[in-house]
Amino acid sequence: MTIQVITKSHGGIVAGYYASFIEFSSFGDYSFPTKHFCELVQFLAKNPEIKKGKFLVYDKHKFWTKFNENLVDLLTEIMEQEDSFLPELDSWKEREEKGQPSLEDEVDLLNERKPISIEISEDYKEVIFGQYKVEPIHFSRFALYLAKGGWPGWMEREPEYARLTSEEIKKSKNPLFLDIQHELKK
Repeated sequence: MTIQVITKSHGGIVAGYYASFIEFSSFGDYSFPTKHFCELVQFLAKNPEIKKGKFLVYDKHKFWTKFNENLVDLLTEIMEQEDSFLPELDSWKEREEKGQPSLEDEVDLLNERKPISIEISEDYKEVIFGQYKVEPIHFSRFALYLAKGGWPGWMEREPEYARLTSEEIKKSKNPLFLDIQHELKK
């Protein structure tokens, strides 16, 4: 479920979904809810005048070292948050009552998220996503890959945010998406 994204700063990096049943994605060393990334892309597509911002990410290595059945539930809960990147940890009290380790102790995501900068160059020839410098076409292809549900696609359950992301990219007036729009018309 991962692809290689070509960056100007780090060469090819691994990016994409962790697994088809988790709407949580990675981009190099960063992890984030797919929904939040798609919402970022929608915002950029609708607001060509915006060239700088922040995006919250999680350390990718945290997920691989702590990956277990509880983490899948936690990632799902983070992804479903409407207004926040903060998971509702109160819902995990049942685990503690059963003698299982607290997810707050085991996977302390609240203290492990960090904002990274996202910046679009003045000439729209480069996107800086944290430590990665990416050409707009590669950034846009990655965004569409996530919006389309990766290699297998969404099948019957395409989320609204995914559909909106594809639509906004296609109709955007932002020069950031010009190359991908031409590619989609071929």
